[in-house]
Amino acid sequence: MPDRAELEAARAKVGMHLVQLNTEEFTVRFGQEGVMLDLGAIGKGHALERAAEFLREAGVASAFLHGGTSTAYGLGHPQEGEGWKVAVEFPPRKGPDDRPKYTAAVPLRDEALSVSAVWGRSFQAEGKNFGHVLDPRTGQPVAGALLAAVALPSATETDALSTALLVAGQGGHDKIRNLRPAMRTLVISETGVGGGFCVTSHGVQAAENEGGDDVTPTIVLLVINATVWVCQFLAYRAGKTDFFDD
Repeated sequence: MPDRAELEAARAKVGMHLVQLNTEEFTVRFGQEGVMLDLGAIGKGHALERAAEFLREAGVASAFLHGGTSTAYGLGHPQEGEGWKVAVEFPPRKGPDDRPKYTAAVPLRDEALSVSAVWGRSFQAEGKNFGHVLDPRTGQPVAGALLAAVALPSATETDALSTALLVAGQGGHDKIRNLRPAMRTLVISETGVGGGFCVTSHGVQAAENEGGDDVTPTIVLLVINATVWVCQFLAYRAGKTDFFDD
């Protein structure tokens, strides 16, 4: 694990104040050595958004695009319903009863849903569990919130804002939600008492009982990984058809 000095050194290289954008010359300059841009929080969402645009241009009125384990886009609606109903997984539980449970089913119609969580990629060290999402204010893995979900028409925005909401947690829920008038959000955090969970939402109908036994989704977010397909589709549109040779 990094010590305090290493964390402070890393934090000194984080922040938009270190990124200088020249809109006239279309250049980017960093204010300090070691600063980098990581598109991991928006790249998948942007790819899905572009793919949906291409499908619209091709005359496709109804489709469901899934970008791996965190972002999905519902184009139009399925024949059997008014929207693509996507389930949000409840935090996993330890023990023999550790089976998938859902906390909400979010209907999407020309909208995207992104979910950020701390348990998807994590590791244990010094007796603690650490997730892969870091809080730039502390340099430490996110603590408090376990899952954050955001629904909006733009998949690029939902991808970014779900990560921001996970970092902000319950205390910053309203601040993040108010960034976009039509945003629907969901945050799950630990209560710290008896292994319980606290669920807050705006515009998302959470399950009436813990564990989502009353949720009947048509699609579960975290079922397949279509990231490769999205990349192949975009490459095909760009004329790089060799991606389909395999």
